[in-house]
Amino acid sequence: MTAPARPLGVAVIGAGVEFRPPPSRSAVEKEVSVRFGLDARYPLYVGGFAPNQNIVGLLNAFGQLLSQPAFAGTPLVFVGKREGDTVYDEAKEIDRRLERDDLKSRVRFPGFEQDEALVLLYQAAAALLLPSFVEGFGLSAVEAAKCGTPAIVTRGSPLPGLLDDAAVSIEPQNTNELAHTMARVGASSPTSSNSAGLTSAGSSAFRLCSESTSCVICVAAVGARQFTRMPYFSPSIERHCMSPTSAIFAAP
Repeated sequence: MTAPARPLGVAVIGAGVEFRPPPSRSAVEKEVSVRFGLDARYPLYVGGFAPNQNIVGLLNAFGQLLSQPAFAGTPLVFVGKREGDTVYDEAKEIDRRLERDDLKSRVRFPGFEQDEALVLLYQAAAALLLPSFVEGFGLSAVEAAKCGTPAIVTRGSPLPGLLDDAAVSIEPQNTNELAHTMARVGASSPTSSNSAGLTSAGSSAFRLCSESTSCVICVAAVGARQFTRMPYFSPSIERHCMSPTSAIFAAP
């Protein structure tokens, strides 16, 4: 059997068992304060800094919240490496935006973190932010949901259908909508009941994994251009598989 010249598609593995709600939120917040110097419930971004991630839009939205009393002293936290994405012109735009409005003093870049630390950062966050212009999946939003933390995600991605009530969807080009949503989600207090609901939604990633694997296998068998509606897929994965931007359509 000859392997294809390039991959036919990608099936995303669900978040690991280490991503789970904290037994004590106050204990986690104390540990995050000691380890990272983060004392307030903060909006959190986990990922890369490529142009499609809409980092400048995220910074602009956060800048709108600085004057609100509810956000006094609240940092915006970015977890991930910037080094690999500094080749993009947007990297300079990010640096310029950080220098304006004293934003640099309110944004934290702890860098890349291993899962053990990342779980803590998810658990203590007010919300996970993923306002990408283009998002193929967005595993960080699933990980956050499994930790009991809501996600703000791009409306055109598979995440709203996958996470249901665990996610609030926005149009990534609308900075005002993103800022308003950050303020609304950040003002809500975490409870054990909504954490359980978020965790249940995050766990559905395992179903997505199995369905997307089936989707990739079907494409491999019949060819991407002949791929038609598969009625046994859930609506969210079917929309994602049939999207022209899906990785599944990498086949010639």
